[in-house]
Amino acid sequence: MPYSEPVASETRLVSSGITRERKRLPAVVVAMACFVSAILFATTPKASAVVPWHHGFSVPYGIPAGEENWGRALTAQAGSDTMRIALSWDAYQTGPNEYNQKALDDIVGQVQAARAWSPYAFDPKAMIIFELPNYAVPWMQAAGYQLQEGVSNTGSTKRFYPLSFTGQQAYGKAMAKALKYLYQVGIAQYIETPNEPNLLNGPAQAVPAEYIGRLGGFGLAYAAAEGVPVTSPGGPEVLIGSVSTNPGTAQASEGKTPAEYFRLVQTSANYHIALFYQGTPNGQSTAEWLMGFWRASFHSYPKLGQGENTPCELQWTSKGWRLQDELGDVTGYKAYTEVQNRLIPVINVLNEVPAKKNWWVTETGMSSYKIPEDTQEGQTQCLNRRANGGNNYGKEQQKKFYENFAYYQEWQKSHSGYPWSGWEGVTFFSPLDTTYAYNDPYKGFGVFNPGCGNYCWKPSAVYFANTL
Repeated sequence: MPYSEPVASETRLVSSGITRERKRLPAVVVAMACFVSAILFATTPKASAVVPWHHGFSVPYGIPAGEENWGRALTAQAGSDTMRIALSWDAYQTGPNEYNQKALDDIVGQVQAARAWSPYAFDPKAMIIFELPNYAVPWMQAAGYQLQEGVSNTGSTKRFYPLSFTGQQAYGKAMAKALKYLYQVGIAQYIETPNEPNLLNGPAQAVPAEYIGRLGGFGLAYAAAEGVPVTSPGGPEVLIGSVSTNPGTAQASEGKTPAEYFRLVQTSANYHIALFYQGTPNGQSTAEWLMGFWRASFHSYPKLGQGENTPCELQWTSKGWRLQDELGDVTGYKAYTEVQNRLIPVINVLNEVPAKKNWWVTETGMSSYKIPEDTQEGQTQCLNRRANGGNNYGKEQQKKFYENFAYYQEWQKSHSGYPWSGWEGVTFFSPLDTTYAYNDPYKGFGVFNPGCGNYCWKPSAVYFANTL
């Protein structure tokens, strides 16, 4: 259904149809050594509200281990019910029908360590990105998986996907086994296909849509075959897509728009679910029924502007010299509007098949570094502002983004019919301002920043903890 504007204009949270009950616990008091001084900071916000959709953070992987640990801890401390973390297929499967239990136990340990910071005993639950290997694993090649290197136009991290049905089914079976174990021990609720496979300029090489659909389709089919209760209310979920809604066709796999790419993912996933059940008793009806139980997942970000050559360097634009922080969407409302507009084409693809399914936003966010256009600021001022996680304007606009996202997404879920009613949850990108490349436009997306004792809470983190 096309976007429909809510009648109410104020930013508030509609809390109807609660599906999960959580107990209020006292605020967590933290005393940690300061990163830049010896000051200890006081009491953190209380995670005290309940909304009828899942929410948490996507903890970046491949960053220094200490920061990754902090990301998980702060995700839990804010009261998240979801934490998105990565597990590589080749780290878990070590041979034909051979699996490394330690890889799953490491996930258990990570989530339990995070929960020690949470006001809730059994949250957050993990959403596992079941990532592809970054090299042609010799035993996989010998087993006939036919690993093929992905494509990139920016020198992204290598990523290899299986060309053969043998390899694709092996991925699906491993995906199902990982979800089954982690769900049974109460650690993971979700598992997702590889991250942003449609981006030629993303963090890892692009993978053709047809193959992402195959991997996810076999993942869901094997999960059902393994007895994972994927069709039960509140049961574990297989997410297929992780599709970025942002790229133009020049930056996208196979030259496809996000909607075109996801359309092929959806078609391929459903086809291979049907193929899995072909020739079995009631196979067609079973497959058609199961097609409604995988979840689609999308990443949608606002306009960022453009990356800097060096931090706080003025750039020449059509409007004259501007800082990176003056470019793109510089208010929370505009940022959310762009996120929603980019979601509309891809979620409308969900309406093109009979089996209606729910969907997630597994990455979104806004930088707290933004400043109004024409701000007169020198490089030293800019660097100091960023070191503090942004100024009052930037931090408040990031909070407004969270507020607008919560209000408008829930309004659409409650009033706009399918596919909006199928929205299930969100994982915001980056719980903390971490160590990215100096010219990375995603700097400042965290809701905590170094500076006072622990990682300081930005207003968006306080809003998240107290309202979501």
